Amino acid sequence: MAMASLQPLAAQTAADYTKKADPAIRAMLSRLDMQQDPAFSASLMQRVLPTDSTKLIVRVTDAESVVQTIENLGGRACRIHDALVTTTLPTTALPALAAMPEVTYIHQSEQAKALTDFSREMTGVDNVHNGTGLETPFTGKGVIVTIVDHGFQFNHRAFLKDATTSRALYTWNHNKYTTPPKKGATLLRGSDGATESGGHATHVAGIAAGSKVDGVPYYGMAPEADLILLSTTMTYSDVLEELAWAKSIAQDEGKPMVINMSFGSQFAPHDGYGVEKEMSDMVDKGFILVAAAGNENGDKIHVGCTLQNKGDSAIVVMDNKESACQALFVGQPTDSLNHIEFTPCLYNKKTKTFTYLPEQTWNAVGYCGGEINDLNGRQIYGMSVLLSSIYSKANITDKTNTYVAIIAKALTDNVQMHGWEFNSNDFIKLSSTVGVAPDDKYVIADLASGEKIVGVGSFNGRHDWKEYSTGYTTRSTDSETGQLSQFSVLGPTIDEGERPLVAAPGGQIISALNSFIDIETSSSLDLTSWLVTAGIDSNGQAVPYDQSNRLKHFFYGMMSGTSMAAPTATGIIALWLQANPELDYDQIERIIKATSTRDSFTHGTAGTWSKGWGYGKINAYDGLKMALELAEADGITPMIGADQPVTFDRQNDAWRILFHTPCHQAIVSVHALSGTAVKETTLQNVQTGNDYTLSLSGLPKGCYLLTVQTPQAKLTRKVMVQ
Repeated sequence: MAMASLQPLAAQTAADYTKKADPAIRAMLSRLDMQQDPAFSASLMQRVLPTDSTKLIVRVTDAESVVQTIENLGGRACRIHDALVTTTLPTTALPALAAMPEVTYIHQSEQAKALTDFSREMTGVDNVHNGTGLETPFTGKGVIVTIVDHGFQFNHRAFLKDATTSRALYTWNHNKYTTPPKKGATLLRGSDGATESGGHATHVAGIAAGSKVDGVPYYGMAPEADLILLSTTMTYSDVLEELAWAKSIAQDEGKPMVINMSFGSQFAPHDGYGVEKEMSDMVDKGFILVAAAGNENGDKIHVGCTLQNKGDSAIVVMDNKESACQALFVGQPTDSLNHIEFTPCLYNKKTKTFTYLPEQTWNAVGYCGGEINDLNGRQIYGMSVLLSSIYSKANITDKTNTYVAIIAKALTDNVQMHGWEFNSNDFIKLSSTVGVAPDDKYVIADLASGEKIVGVGSFNGRHDWKEYSTGYTTRSTDSETGQLSQFSVLGPTIDEGERPLVAAPGGQIISALNSFIDIETSSSLDLTSWLVTAGIDSNGQAVPYDQSNRLKHFFYGMMSGTSMAAPTATGIIALWLQANPELDYDQIERIIKATSTRDSFTHGTAGTWSKGWGYGKINAYDGLKMALELAEADGITPMIGADQPVTFDRQNDAWRILFHTPCHQAIVSVHALSGTAVKETTLQNVQTGNDYTLSLSGLPKGCYLLTVQTPQAKLTRKVMVQ
């Protein structure tokens, strides 16, 4: 690309970029124009404009041409696919990028956050296998589980095959290394250095795919899956880059992959058409994305109202207790028209007066502005501003009584308005006429809203546990086992989309603990909140947790959140991919809808959706059965790495036996320990996906041996009848 395309800034006007940049980028371009004005102070420029670089998501018509230009501009670019590029670009080069005819739209890359609930009392749970007694030879072998997160202890025993051999195909600390590792590169060890995360990634990865270690019951759903441990910045341009790289690894390895994303944002339209749409478009056969639904249940971060008549208006007010106001608003319907006029202003509660400022003033210290989402035609309006800066520009002296407000005025009849705040001041209602009352509706996290992303809510794993530090057994009074976790958000999306899709154990979960996080001295974590439940050396021998051995050994502790529910579902989906490597998103959704458990907590009937539970509690066994049946029906060679012909599902008064492969005959028998046969059944012409339920009712109390014999193998399990 010729350097002549790098036009001087003075030759450009803000209007050139209006239709190909989001409001945040438009404001940044406007501030670049201001920088040439001698009246614009250098000190203010340092506060409102990045002086080095900015991260962008860029829609294009020619990815190769745009990548080359970005590199000529001194930036770094990554081609996600033919129509999408991500970049870290010098801020002063933005006008040149926007001027390219191959660039159709530029988005500022938003920052996500980990979806862990630290606000409520945390308890512990033994190894969670979806609340069932599933004994399965399906362990994820031959499937790649990728954890995109941060706070990894890369060499935790939960990620090793034995005392020294890692199960990870790749480890990439994107916070430190811009370029992903090449095949055969040295695996990272120690920690990724993200101490502020509290070891989030280590815990999440342990739930999805932690190894079985002798003496420790806290292994993961897919304990023999291959691993990719990817420490992300949680900036969405980087996440898109990470997903594209991981997908290329799956293709090179010729293996199915499921990726866990236990993070998200509320700064989104909540309709599946934010960055999650770009991610959904990457989903393919054998390549599945899973995301946490969010922990904001009960947090009043949403406002909504219907403006019935043209000219009607509503005032949305943001509290002034924090340093910044950041909010996103959307209008309905989705017809590529503006139905609401949004006007930012300052409101003084004491004098009951409004102060209106030019848009240029707001954009000088942050940004505010609207656009039409070109993917679905919805009107969007966003704002982000530092209170101290806008108070200064407006010469506000009464800061205590002054609030940032948005006036939403209907331009047509019967329009709906929604708004969300993110990492900033809460919405508040100041009086009967000033301020829309906030609520906690429509707060499914952005990624979990994706059309082809499995969004996962949380239910409680257990309500009693043994404390590591004292040895005492404690029982929680507010977290009944099996009920929806208090923090787990409720659906649907604003378009009545059925999210979350499913629920999994996420409340009170014990998993791998990052030993590099000093929980005895950390301000956010301590022995009481973590409730460390186990410590082992490299051979699985128990050791105490203290400063002298914290970095020498491996520990397991507790966290709660939809961050923990998502990897439970991720690991179970890995089992399904082992049974049927070509499952796509639509088939995963069909399996979840058809097989998820409905019980006294979820209510409803099988196949029905509810706003907290989705389609119910994910069911590993029944989902596995359906995955096998789908493979058989589609003529797909089923299973990778399954060494045994059946899966057992233990229940109180029966054992279910699921057959992986067809056989002409299978003999199921039960013997007393003395060798006396008490039950025997011969099954003929068994097909893949067939299962048989062996009832234990009527047998005297005691211990028995259950045997399943097929032409391929003979398997025996000990059965207790109580």
